[in-house]
Amino acid sequence: MAVRSKTEAAPISKARAWTSVIAGIFVILIICGIGVFLVAAMFAPGVRFTSRSGALFGALGIGFAMLLTGGVLGVLNGVAQLRTGRPSMPLTIASFVIMPLGLLVMLIGAKLAQ
Repeated sequence: MAVRSKTEAAPISKARAWTSVIAGIFVILIICGIGVFLVAAMFAPGVRFTSRSGALFGALGIGFAMLLTGGVLGVLNGVAQLRTGRPSMPLTIASFVIMPLGLLVMLIGAKLAQ
């Protein structure tokens, strides 16, 4: 296996860092946009709430918060990588764990609301 010099490794590291920053910002914007439209649809005139609506609202709130946290961690990881040249493994692992958990919380809330 060939060893790359530091000058070869730097552009790849910066490209990955900018990709992480842009992907994190994209996740934040998309989740905020979906959340705004979803809340507007939930509280539109004529929508009736059932006894299980609270479980759905709670699960969606927690799930969206977890997805937003994953996007923020992605941005922070990219910024840290831009500053140091190396990705932060704790931030990477945290973002890869928290985002699927957020989706799982939303799915469980949707099943509870049925």
